[in-house]
Amino acid sequence: MGNAPECTDKQHGSARQTDGSAATRLGASRPHLRRLALACSVVLALATASVPAASAAARRTTRCEHTPVPKVDLAGCDLAGANFAKANLTGADLAGANLSKSHLTGAHLRNANLAGANLNGADMRTANLVGTNIARTRLSGAKLGGVATRALHGEPATLPRPWTLVRGYLVGPAADLASANLRNASLVGVDLARARLGGATLAGVASSAVHGTPASLPPGWSVVRGHLVGPGANLAGADFSGADLSGADLAGANVTGANFTGADLLDANLDQTSLLGVVLTGVTSGGVTGTPTSLPVGWSLSGGYLVGPGAHLGSLNFAGANLTGYNFSGDDLAGANFGSATLTGANFTGAQLAGANLTGATTGGLVGTPSSLPSGWRLTAGYLVGPGANLTAANLTGANLSGLDLTGTSFTGATLTGVQSGGTTGSPTGLPTGWVLTTGYLVGPGANLSGANLASAQLAGVSSGQITGVPTSLPSGWALAGGYLVGPGANLSGANLAGASVAGVSLAGTNLTGATLSGVSSGGVSGAPAALPSGWTLAGGYLVGPGANLTNADLAGLDVTNLNLSGATLAGVSSGDLVGTPSALPSGWSVVSGYLVGPGANLGGALLEGADLVGADLTGANLTGANLADANAPTTNFTGAGLSATNLTNADLYSANLSGATLTSADLAGTNLAHATLAGIVSGGIAGSPLLPAGYALSSGSITGPDIGVG
Repeated sequence: MGNAPECTDKQHGSARQTDGSAATRLGASRPHLRRLALACSVVLALATASVPAASAAARRTTRCEHTPVPKVDLAGCDLAGANFAKANLTGADLAGANLSKSHLTGAHLRNANLAGANLNGADMRTANLVGTNIARTRLSGAKLGGVATRALHGEPATLPRPWTLVRGYLVGPAADLASANLRNASLVGVDLARARLGGATLAGVASSAVHGTPASLPPGWSVVRGHLVGPGANLAGADFSGADLSGADLAGANVTGANFTGADLLDANLDQTSLLGVVLTGVTSGGVTGTPTSLPVGWSLSGGYLVGPGAHLGSLNFAGANLTGYNFSGDDLAGANFGSATLTGANFTGAQLAGANLTGATTGGLVGTPSSLPSGWRLTAGYLVGPGANLTAANLTGANLSGLDLTGTSFTGATLTGVQSGGTTGSPTGLPTGWVLTTGYLVGPGANLSGANLASAQLAGVSSGQITGVPTSLPSGWALAGGYLVGPGANLSGANLAGASVAGVSLAGTNLTGATLSGVSSGGVSGAPAALPSGWTLAGGYLVGPGANLTNADLAGLDVTNLNLSGATLAGVSSGDLVGTPSALPSGWSVVSGYLVGPGANLGGALLEGADLVGADLTGANLTGANLADANAPTTNFTGAGLSATNLTNADLYSANLSGATLTSADLAGTNLAHATLAGIVSGGIAGSPLLPAGYALSSGSITGPDIGVG
């Protein structure tokens, strides 16, 4: 007994043993001996009673001194501070052992039993605890860096901060989790600083508030905003607003309810990822790979870019991409490259396009209005129009192109009906057939030329028709007629000029092949057309042909040989000294003595002396001052004709109809009116004595009779 009192009377040199009775006997006379005797009696009693316990302790002491080897039994041993560094304790029984502050660095404790053991403060770095039982084990303050675990059994009583037990693995700073199977595990709030996770299975792992930077991760994995990000990761509800996820592998990841506002997804892998309902506003992308299983409403993936409302696509390269119908509403596209891209039907509501490259871009049917556009560009009629735009076959009906720079713009095959221009600059690479850009105006079929100043425009070769509006001025020799620009060199092939007036224009070099000229009025026309429709000619400044409107035309001296005047309007036409005979004339017309004779003809002063006017229709004709002396007109219709001062001496008007005619100051000497119809004639100042019908008389220069007004 290390501290037991020696039961001898050393004070008096006696070696006699003392017992309890001796102590009693000595108690009164020798107090110190009494106390010694009492102590000795107690010691002896205890010694007698502890003989079995001492034997057990001796046996335990012997067992706890065993060399650490696999499957050694050290259960319950006091091994505090022991040095078992790199010891092989595979399968050892250390249940309940006191290993506090022990050295177990690199120790092999695979399948060992540490249930209830005290490992507080132990150094277990790089130890192997695979399959170990740690139920109720106390590990407060233990050093676990590099510890390898898997399939741990039980729940420890304590762990060092910030370590945790996850799916049979000890997870914490510098943990060895290489090849760990953490599928679908929760790693919320764990500290993975310097942890080795290379080769670990992390599919389905849910994480957030992860601390530290692991020493290694499986390929495609990273820690972003406290989340383990990789293929198949569970990132439901994660907040990645403004996060750098460039190059992230999110293939098959669960991102339900995640917020990617303003995140950078450049070169991210989104294969088989469902993005339905995910917030992507302001997201930056490009080089995105894979095919998501779904996208938010209004979003699409094209050319490696996530495109949708509010996306940040500035400075990105969409060159040549097919972006038909894409939703760019609210997107930041400043500086984006849309060179030669197809943007038909895209939605640009509120999109920022300032500084974007739109050269060669094909548009049309665009939705919404961008908040900004590159300098010199305009959205009109659903198209983006500016220098270098591809407007091939575009329908720009009614578009406003005023003031735009159209350098390099292609309008080949475009419909420009009703297009407005003016102050338009540049040289388009192509225009629809018959169109020109001149003095700042686009001029062609259907153009809107309201207020256009075309005084110095070069219009040769221009096609037109259905032009709306009235220009303030045109070049000399030009006119707007029937919706056509008519002038020298104009292309009027197939033009419908029916009823139009081209008086005073120049048709030098004008192509009128196949044009419809019925009812066209002219006069003072100059130049030689390059081509005219069949049956038409330019004669005496008039377009002459079937159906021509020659009202009040002066055709005196014209060569009418073989002219086709069928259907022509000749009312008020003046003539005389005509050469030849037309191939056709309107009904009721004829050429007599070099004059066109017919209803409404202007024959004032005509020299028709002795002319044969049998059956002629001169209804409403002007014969004022004409010479019809000796004319043969027994059945001629002079109804309403003007015969004032007309010389009718000896003319045969035997049965002529002069109803309503004016004969004031006419010379009727010898005129035969024996059976003429004179109802309603106006006379007065008549010279000569005509032969009048029964009941009529000449009195004081006026013919009187039934139903005749007196002049």
